[in-house]
Amino acid sequence: MKHLISTLLLAALGAVAVPASAEGLDIEVSGIGDAPIAGLKLYSSRFSYPDQPRLTERSGVYDGNAEFHFDDLAPGDYAVVVWADKNENGEFDRSMFGNPKESYMFSNNVHEDEPNWDAVRFTIGGERTQLKLVVSKP
Repeated sequence: MKHLISTLLLAALGAVAVPASAEGLDIEVSGIGDAPIAGLKLYSSRFSYPDQPRLTERSGVYDGNAEFHFDDLAPGDYAVVVWADKNENGEFDRSMFGNPKESYMFSNNVHEDEPNWDAVRFTIGGERTQLKLVVSKP
């Protein structure tokens, strides 16, 4: 009987200790330089890109690098843009002609002024997705 109770307790603890496979995204950004903040916009569909990000985040910059971590994302296609937010206003600043004023990079390390969805999209599914982006000057 003691053995049965011990086995059941261990099985219950094992079930609790095993994490569910949550979809997640980890992004490492380098090349930010001396900007104090990095900004990020995450897009979750072709239809919202580039005007309606699903979310906008900020991260502190340490030695020119920043990290972003997202949990519980639904499987599917996404895109991001990251930028060196030198003026700390939380916006990806553009000139009056629409050209980027801050160093930036899109997912898949695409450095174009306004890339299309297919160039910047990536898929999340099954396991955590890891992105490494290097910010480039405008």
